[in-house]
Amino acid sequence: MKTKIGFIGIGNMGYGMVKNLLAHDFSILAFDIDQEKLDSAVKLGAEKAKSIQEIADLVETVVLALPHP
Repeated sequence: MKTKIGFIGIGNMGYGMVKNLLAHDFSILAFDIDQEKLDSAVKLGAEKAKSIQEIADLVETVVLALPHP
């Protein structure tokens, strides 16, 4: 079974991290307020989360790749 990681933020840094994790057999549940960025992660193979709460409910490990603290 693949390890599922929640990922919030699919910008310049987040996109590369998601791509790398997917290439190393992880499963990604992703969220971003920018629909185009989220869709780019889905095209790589990530699953789209409906909300941040869904990520919190479904995975133990969450990565934040946000532009501001």
